[in-house]
Amino acid sequence: MIEIAGFKCVGRLPMKAELVPLVTSGKKTQTRRFCPKGIDPGGEVPTLVRSSFQQATLNLPWIWTPPFGPGDYIYMQEPIESAKTTIGRFIARYVSDSQPVWSVVDNLPIPWRWKPDKLPAMNMGSRFARTILQIKAVRFEVLGNMTGADAIVEGVCRHPGPPQEYRIGGISAQSPLDAFAAYWNTLANTEAERWEAMQDQLVRVIEFKVVATAATPWDLAKGATV
Repeated sequence: MIEIAGFKCVGRLPMKAELVPLVTSGKKTQTRRFCPKGIDPGGEVPTLVRSSFQQATLNLPWIWTPPFGPGDYIYMQEPIESAKTTIGRFIARYVSDSQPVWSVVDNLPIPWRWKPDKLPAMNMGSRFARTILQIKAVRFEVLGNMTGADAIVEGVCRHPGPPQEYRIGGISAQSPLDAFAAYWNTLANTEAERWEAMQDQLVRVIEFKVVATAATPWDLAKGATV
């Protein structure tokens, strides 16, 4: 557990740069993530995962507990990158809006100290956090049961025509679900992770709301806004 801007955060949620403004504006209030390995999608939606040790010895179930649940506070992780200042120094900034990261300690730009020029969201530390989320629900769901209404709360937005279309992450389609499916495929690392191959697979559905967000960690600490 870590305290950020007065919120006791028990976890974190990585988010792609193009999805960050959808989250902070309240257009995205739901996300789907892969299930932990070991969960079998067959039959009823399972809540137990068996470890190899338990299966081989005691054959007892190991209860898999999500890292956070309803009511918990977590911080959103987002990609950060290196930016060169006018005086030749390299500082950290957010990829989503190119905002420099102002330290919560001294309100100064945080120097860039990493070898790569960009860090993915999952590698963003808590001191870079500028958005706090509260979990509303966590559940298992078969990906193929997703609806167009689900796609909308996942951040798919309608753009008036002609022709009328739905968009997310630079992807456009004629229906919310088609747009989300096409965007999902841009994130797939293997053929097995593509939308078409995942239709019978379980995913974790995480529902959340923004309780505090600001331009920088310094601003969040001094006066968070929603």
